[in-house]
Amino acid sequence: MFNIVEKKKIFMSGSALVIVAGLIAFFAMGFNADVDFTGGYTMSVKVVTEGDADLTADAADTKDDTSKDENKTDADADTKADDTNKDANTDANKDTSADTDKTADTTAKADGTTTDTAKSADTTDDAEDNGLIKTQLVKSEKTAPLKTYEFSEDDVRKTVDAVAKVKASSVVKSEDGFVIKTNELDAKQASDVKQALADKYGVIKVISEDKVSATVGSELLGSSLQALLIAAVLMLIYISFRFELLSGLSAVLALVHDVLIMLSMYAIFRLPVNTSFIAAMLTIIGYSINATIVIFDRIRENTKYLKKETFSNIVNTSIWQSMGRSINTTVTTLLTIVMVYILGVTSVREFALPIIIGLLCGTYSSIFLAGSFWCLFRGKKADAKVK
Repeated sequence: MFNIVEKKKIFMSGSALVIVAGLIAFFAMGFNADVDFTGGYTMSVKVVTEGDADLTADAADTKDDTSKDENKTDADADTKADDTNKDANTDANKDTSADTDKTADTTAKADGTTTDTAKSADTTDDAEDNGLIKTQLVKSEKTAPLKTYEFSEDDVRKTVDAVAKVKASSVVKSEDGFVIKTNELDAKQASDVKQALADKYGVIKVISEDKVSATVGSELLGSSLQALLIAAVLMLIYISFRFELLSGLSAVLALVHDVLIMLSMYAIFRLPVNTSFIAAMLTIIGYSINATIVIFDRIRENTKYLKKETFSNIVNTSIWQSMGRSINTTVTTLLTIVMVYILGVTSVREFALPIIIGLLCGTYSSIFLAGSFWCLFRGKKADAKVK
């Protein structure tokens, strides 16, 4: 039987190489932090092609608006005619006192003020419509709607980056368009980005928009790190109570290994670090510690019956006895998560990818590292026979 504990240096060295590579990548390039942490702007866009239902509906709405404008023009003409008749009656009524004239002037000023207030309210409504709230259809006067659309990340990036003071940090394909993430934008810059995309593709429909300030992002990062720390401390207390302090330290060290491996993979391959990553990290910590506890439970049971064996041999035997269970559980979980990653939408993939990475490194650490860490912490006692 292959002795995993005796060959622990090989497995630890492999993990160390990945972590060192991750550190080098981190200091060279840093993490690819998403707008959730750095602050920025996210927009989901659908490219509207010829014959699309959105384009047909917009044409019908435009026709209705034209009819309303014509009716409004006729109403304005009638109003002017009434005003002319009223002015004629006013000129004929020469007995009106000077006080009445002053009162009329005051009323007219009040009406003017009311009109200005109404105009201001209309302007405010228009500003809200041009902000980051409503779903909207944006057309181009330069480009006709496309007959067919094919996604190209480079084309989208070049179009967005061409707008002054705008830099696309991420462009991901969606069902009928794409999702872009940029630096923080004001309403005018966001409008310029939409118009630039409309000029590129003819007609676009903005499905959703979102802005995250840098302050909110830093608070979110702090809360995430706090959650990870609290989870690690509570697990240490639980495992120490159930087994012993050294086993608790071994399990937490294995969890730290999982976190470092995941961070290294994200630094090396420049994967976006966002809230989905943090949620997946917490999920994997719980999954990994469960697999570790199963092995530790078997070690505790075997120490009662294998009195003539050394602790390191008992650990190795226990790992092999739990190997089938550990691998089968991981494989069945991976089958589901991999299918979710392949068939899911962008937001689901962002959650599934770190789960896949975490499952693999969590299983690795539970089998090849956690028990070995326990033996290391025991020192010479690991080579002594269990009493």
